[in-house]
This record gives sequence, structure tokens and C-alpha cells, in this order.
Amino acid sequence: MLKQISLIIFTIYFGSLSSAQTYDDCQGVFIQTGERLEYFSSASPLNEKRASVKKLTIDPPSLDFGSNPVGIAKRVKVTLHNPLQNAVVRMDAISGSTAHFHCSFFDEKVTGEGVPSPFRLMPFLGVKVSLNSSVSSWLELYNPFPTALHVEEMYTSDSSVHLDLPHSVFHPNRRLWNVLPFRTKHIATAKVIGNRVRNASAFIRLKTDNPTVQHPIIIPVEIEVTSQPGLYAGKSVVNFGLLSNEHRSPWNTITVYNTFNKPVKVANVAVDDPCLFVRFKHTIVANNHHKDTLIAKIAYDPRVALLDQRRYRSGSVKFFDDNKVLLLSVPYRVELIFNSDQLAFFTGSNNSHERIVNLTSTFPETIAIYQLSLHYQLQKYLTVYNLTKPILLKPNSSMPVLTLKFLPQYNEKRTKAGTLLSNVYLYTNLTKFAIPVRLFSGLLELTVLSSNGDVGELNFGQLNVGEKRSMFIRLANLNPLPVKLLRVTQDDVHNIALELLAVDTMRSRSTVEPFLPNHNFDQWTENEELVLPAESFAFYKCTISAPARLLSMKSHLTFETEFQKLNVDIKYTVEKESKVSVPGTIILDNCFPGKISGRSIKVFSKLHHEVSNVRVYLDKKDAGFSLTPFSQGAVKIKPFQFTRLARLLFTPSNLCVEDECYVGFPLDTVDGLLWVKGLKLPANLAELDFVLFSKHWSLWTDMRISFPAQANLIWPRLIKQDIIYFPLTAVGNSSVVNLLLRNPSNHPIAVQIIPLAIYPNPSHLLNSLNGFVEIDDVLMFSLRDSELYNPTESSPVPEYRKQLEKIAGISIPRFTLSFLLKPGAKLSAQLGFLPSDYQLRSSLLAIRNNLTGMEMVTMYGRGAKLELKIGNVLPQSNNLLMFEIQDRHLFDCETMQRLNRRFSSTFSVSRSLVARNSGELPLHVTNISVNGFSCQNRGFRILST
Repeated sequence: MLKQISLIIFTIYFGSLSSAQTYDDCQGVFIQTGERLEYFSSASPLNEKRASVKKLTIDPPSLDFGSNPVGIAKRVKVTLHNPLQNAVVRMDAISGSTAHFHCSFFDEKVTGEGVPSPFRLMPFLGVKVSLNSSVSSWLELYNPFPTALHVEEMYTSDSSVHLDLPHSVFHPNRRLWNVLPFRTKHIATAKVIGNRVRNASAFIRLKTDNPTVQHPIIIPVEIEVTSQPGLYAGKSVVNFGLLSNEHRSPWNTITVYNTFNKPVKVANVAVDDPCLFVRFKHTIVANNHHKDTLIAKIAYDPRVALLDQRRYRSGSVKFFDDNKVLLLSVPYRVELIFNSDQLAFFTGSNNSHERIVNLTSTFPETIAIYQLSLHYQLQKYLTVYNLTKPILLKPNSSMPVLTLKFLPQYNEKRTKAGTLLSNVYLYTNLTKFAIPVRLFSGLLELTVLSSNGDVGELNFGQLNVGEKRSMFIRLANLNPLPVKLLRVTQDDVHNIALELLAVDTMRSRSTVEPFLPNHNFDQWTENEELVLPAESFAFYKCTISAPARLLSMKSHLTFETEFQKLNVDIKYTVEKESKVSVPGTIILDNCFPGKISGRSIKVFSKLHHEVSNVRVYLDKKDAGFSLTPFSQGAVKIKPFQFTRLARLLFTPSNLCVEDECYVGFPLDTVDGLLWVKGLKLPANLAELDFVLFSKHWSLWTDMRISFPAQANLIWPRLIKQDIIYFPLTAVGNSSVVNLLLRNPSNHPIAVQIIPLAIYPNPSHLLNSLNGFVEIDDVLMFSLRDSELYNPTESSPVPEYRKQLEKIAGISIPRFTLSFLLKPGAKLSAQLGFLPSDYQLRSSLLAIRNNLTGMEMVTMYGRGAKLELKIGNVLPQSNNLLMFEIQDRHLFDCETMQRLNRRFSSTFSVSRSLVARNSGELPLHVTNISVNGFSCQNRGFRILST
């Protein structure tokens, strides 16, 4: 009778795409029958003594696993035939001998090829965990189908591999395991627990409801549990995933735990890729393997090295101690998507026109476009047509995806502000693609540098006969496309020379090579065409030679492009004598809305006669500038003297559009009411503060771009120091540092100071500001002037709070420091640090105000060790101060007089003790006593100090 047993299951997985090759590692088989283990090779019979006995056969004779997704295991059933009719073969053990194939020792061939995984599941390879610790990784599933994918079953093959719910899920339901079409979702967290020392392999099995997925999805897990002490990372690898070459990745945290028997200091970090950015500070990792310590945050920015077109990139982040000894190496990987196409629309056109957007895919898998979003700045100018979702773009193919229609704005004046850089975002199964869209006006911006008058005028002032004077012109092309300068013409004036000095880009460059290396600026002539590249500027030098006759001249210099003509007025006067204005250029620094800046205008005359009826006025009306004369009537300028003409005032708040300035908002406005709402410390305070700060910061950046250079606007600050370092403080003691606040404006400012320890949801605030500050043990830092620490009646803090409550109309928590800061006033706040350990600690101090919205102060402090050794013995230790008593000290005690107590005892033993300060701070000894008694007690006496 022929028996066949369906017994053997071959399991295969591929660790990477480089593993796509044929493996032939099985050269024989060990078969254990009962208590006997025999080895059979391809050239050996099953039993050497009975060579005529037929061999066991396997069906099929060879295995071809075909194309298999990377990171997913595949199972194939193999049937074992026993040709013996009267003998039973018992299989007691089956084991494998390769890294990628789990198979028996039968001499059969297996082949396979690795292809990209349609579910984008990565195997958990190289997972190294310390004994009695754990490491976790997200399980993210991608749905490659046009319908929703539901995970029906999910379990592991090993008790050391646990599957936990995502951290943000507390009440799971069926929707948690529903993955929308062409989306990626975090469905579980795989945790590997090192409960015993071993090397093992496990599997995570997923079963879905899609009928096209015939077999369960199997994810292999390699586990290595070691008892060797060291630093271990909480993640086996940092996977940045798919990134566009135009965007930076989010910040990823690196946490470690220490299994050494002592703390380890991480002092330095090294990376092998210039695109990898690391936020790192010296950290002492305590010897506690149950608690993770944050040591760094890393992000990947491919914009740093755009010339490197490698799609797959990987490397490692290495951490060292003070002696440059490698402590830990954390690998990372990233896959880049390059997109360099862009669309440009000319805003000067009066006709609407359409443009079809064609996309070409160079990826090895199909791209599914399921959503499109148009930036709100583009919705005024562009409309999307012919978009049918979802759009499937096959590999190495091109197709029209959508149509963009440009809508001309007839009522909008075409200026340099018509230049707009934005994006059309396509949401695909790979990542979010950004298609750059550029709206350009074609206009150039001309600025005259070192001018006393209008920025569009070359006013050389009064020249002496034969004198030469030069001024400079900057011609800027803010458009995203090149603009051709056709020619430069001037009136019939032959004593003006124009020279091209340089052409450079406005964007920062990492090289020092010239922007136009093949252009010779020295040979440029005024009738020669010049192409200004996108986002670049040209510098010209205009030199005038005063003729040998007295005259007053006005002429023009014209820059002509295909879109406009820029005219620059030229003015100068030739005299035998001249007067000099001091200063030549009036510059007002440190200006911001809420502050009025001013400067006196003085003139020095070299004329030999008095000049009367002098009046000062502004050539151009500007709401921000005003003149205040020092006298009501006409001013007289006396010869060879300084004369004060007027005071130039600059009020930036007059330039605010619709009374909305980039800093400063009254409490009765919309922004002010939003700020007042945060005085009660609601749960969403981080969102309120970030909305206010980001709104006014964007207004500030826009103002900086468009404002002329004669007045320098700044972002005002209430504090001068962004970082506060507390001195070394003994553990258990406290130190105090003063923080000085000053109101730089001309209006009262409402201020609320909040430590991070009482800030609602501080993690939301740190995530909004991308801050790298540990928020554990923030109770070490305190606000000492608050009513929580200083409840005395003599403190003025409660009165300050009540004054602000009366203005705001709401109650304010007592544990904050809230007050109204008058114009120009200063206030000093005390900050405290009470360390409980010897590690470097940091925290934040939020300063909310209605001038800038919010300011942040970073505080650093470290606890120091106080240690005093007396005779090399630590106080309160089990070691004792020993006094050595020898025989000669007791010789006199045996005399009869001593025994009859006729004489008092003169026995004494002395010892010199050395006190040594082995700590980090100086110690001041104020008292020495024995059991609380000065000098002596219980037979011990202090002789001298």
C-alpha cells in the first residue's frame, strides 16, 4: 500500500530587493527515526545497508516561488511519498539552513525573485533587544485596490511578539482596520519583548477581505535577545518613507535605554548625509532600561543636495561619548521622488487661456490620484477642469490629468506684487505631489541705492565744476522666469556713464562660483540685450561728470523690456560753491508698529552768505513719514554752521492695512479677544497662541519684502535673552535667575508669563513650534514671583493681576504672572531651579503678550553634587572613623592608684583628620560639633581646626 503524507511546508521571505537571486543551499537531509538520526545526501541511499530500498520522494521535485513581494512570506505545500508498503517513516524534526528559505534538508532546488510589495509592508529584520526590555514598530498597511480593504484577522506566531492598538485609539471598532483606497494606515504596533536570551524568527499574519488576495499576508520578524549591556534604540531603524524632493520630512525622535550599571553620557553625534539634520544636545542616559530617554530628533531635507538624484538612500546616525567611543548606531532609510516640472501663467494677459497638465510616471508601479487641492492664493486666478477621480497612471506612461484655466483680473493693477509662487497638490497612493504654479507679471523692480530723495530718482544734488559722483541702481527680477532687458537709453546727455557690475541670484547658494560664468560684464554696452534669470538682480553703477559750466539739469534713463519701460529721473546742479547735507542718507532703525521713531535733520552750509526762506517737505506722500519743523516760520541757514531744520518721524502703524499690523493688537480687536481668551489657560491654549503668532509672523515677513530701505523694520522683543542658563545648583537646593522684561513700544502691553509645567497640553505647543525641549521633570523650574510661591500680603503681584483682570473682564489663574507693562517700563521676574538629579534639564517659559502674541525663553539647569569626605570617609556612610589604641596607651591604667581611682585618668588618643571637598561646588564650613555639642561629647573632643 502506497502512503503519502502532506507534511512539509516551505516558507520563504526576502529581506531586500538585492536578494532577488537563486539559492541552492540544501545539500542533504537529516532524518530522525525514533532515537536514531541519519544523514542522507544526494549521492547516498536512504540506508547504506539496504541500498535496494526505494528512496522517499518529494512532489513537486523542485520549487519555483516566482515573483514575490519584498517583506512578505510565501508558503508552498510539498508532499512527501513513502514507497514502502510495510514500513512507517516517522518525521521527528525539520530544520532549515539558509537566511531566506525556511525548508527541510531534502536535496531539492528552490528559487525566487523579490519584487516591490503591493502593501508596502517592511519586514522587521535586525530587531535587537536587551533582556527584559522591548522594542516596538508601527505596522502600516497600504491599500493598492480601488475599493476599501478590511483586515479581518491579525496574529503572531510567537509569544514574544505582541500586537498593540495604535496609541491614539482607546475604543477600537471595525473602522480601525478599514483602509481606504490608495491610502496607508497605521493598524497596529508590533512590540518585541525580550523575555529570554535567544535568536529566533517569528511571523505576523494578516488576513483581508479582498478576494484577489488568495493567501494571508505574512510578515517575518527576526528577534535577537541579548544580555550584553549597552545602549539600545527604541527603534530598529528610522524609516522616513516616501519623500518629495521639494519638502522636508517631519522630525523623527530617537530614544534609547541604558542597560549598563551606570549612567552613560552621549556627547557627540555624526551623520553620513548632508541632507540629514539632527537636533542634539549632551544627554546623560540613566541606567534604567524601563525608561526611554530622548537623545535626538532627525529630519531629512533633500533640498540641500538636489544634484544627487539617487532615489533610495540610507545610512546611519552614530552617537559617541566624551572619549569618542561609539555608543550606538541607528540606521535610517528614505526613498525620494523627484519632480521638477512647473507651470507658469502671465498675469498681464487680458484673455483667459487653458493649459493641459500632462504627467509622466517613471515609477515601477501604478500611481493612483484620488484627490486634488488648489492653494487658496491660486483660487482667484485658476480653475480646474476635466478631473476625474481616481486617475490611474501606469508605469512609464504619460497622460493628461487635468486642465487649468487662467482667469484674468481686469480690476487688478499689474505690479510686481502680481508675482505669485504656489502649488497644486496631488494626493496619490505614493505621496503628496506638489506641482509648482507660477503667476508672474513680467515686471522688474528698480531701486536707486544711496539716494537722498525718491527711490526711483537719481538725484546727484549739487556738484562742483569737474566733480565726479556715482550712484548705484539695482534692477530686480522677482519673476520665476527669465526676463530679457532689450536696451538702456538716456536723453541727449553725454556726461553720464552706465556700467554693469554684476548679476546674481536672490536665493542663497552653497558655492562661490559666479551666477553667470560665461558673461563678461566689462564689455556690456547700453544697447546690448541682457537676460535676467529668474529671481535675480543686476547691479549698475551710474557715474556723472560735472561739466565746466554752471547749469541745472533734468534728464531720464530708460530700461526697456518686452513687458515695460522703466524711467529713472536724473537731476543735478553744477555750482561753483556747494552746501553739504548731514547726514547724506537718513536711516531709522528698530522700527515697528506701536513705536514712533524719529531723527533730527541738520544741514551744514559752506556758503559765505546767509540763506533765508528755507522750507523742508517730503517729495513723496507717505503715511508712515512725517516732518515736524523746529520753528513755525521760515528757517535761516547761517554760513559755516549746523542748522536744525526739522525732525523726521516714522510711524509704522500708519502703514498697516485695515488697521492690521504685524505686531501689536488692542485687546478689544478680534486678535485681542482671542488672546484674552487664553488668559484662563484653556485646554486649546497652544492652538490659540500658535494661530496668533503665525498670523502676525506671516504679516511681518510680507512687510519685510515690500518695505523701502530708508526705515528698517524689526520684530520687537520684550526680552533680550532667548536662553537662560542657571548656575550649577546642589541637588535639593535652589537657584534664582532674574529675567528682565521691557516694553519697547509707546503703548501699554498686557503680559502673561506661564511656565511649561502649568501650560495646558505643552506637547501641542512644542509640536507647533518644532521645539527640541524635554518636557519631563519640568517641575524643577518655577516662577518664583507668582502667587503660588510668594503669597505674602506685601507682594504687588496680586494687584498687577487684578489690574489686568479689570481691563480684560475675566478672571486670571493665580499661579501665572500677569500684569500690564507701561510704555518704556521694565519689570524683573525671578525664575527658580530646584534640581532632583545630576542631569542637564531644560524647559520653556511662555511669555504671552498682545504685542507679538508670544515669546519663548529656553531654560537650562543641571544639578551638582555636594560631597565632603572626612578622613576619606563619606558622611552618613557605613564606614567609621577608627582610632587606633596600642598597648603603650594602656600601660599606665594597671597601676594601683589608677585602679583605686585616686588619680584621674589621663588616657587619650588623638588623630588628625583631613576634610576634602570632592563635589562640584565650594563648601563653607561654619560649625564643627560632636553629637550636636560644640567641641566635645562622649569622650571625644575637637582639639583644633
